[in-house]
Amino acid sequence: MIMDEVKYHINEYGIIVEDMNIVCMTLAIAIMHHRIRNGFHLTSSRPESIDDPIAEGATNDLLDSLEKKLDCSFSSIERREMHLLVSCSRRVNSECLN
Repeated sequence: MIMDEVKYHINEYGIIVEDMNIVCMTLAIAIMHHRIRNGFHLTSSRPESIDDPIAEGATNDLLDSLEKKLDCSFSSIERREMHLLVSCSRRVNSECLN
């Protein structure tokens, strides 16, 4: 179910990623969900900041949808980590390169 949600939201935002990155995102969310359910919440985030509104929108919509389906809540720190993963997984459109 998580993989279907990842694929759906990534496609909705027109984000192109390798299949392996879909698997990595799915596993990251499954681990995040398991960790949260067992009371192990992230307390800090990496200092990196990526300005990628498309990846941020996809991440927020994905995690909002999963919160309802998995009956859990993803904190802003968890969301930021997933946003970094989505943003760094994007393939560059080679047609835009000169």
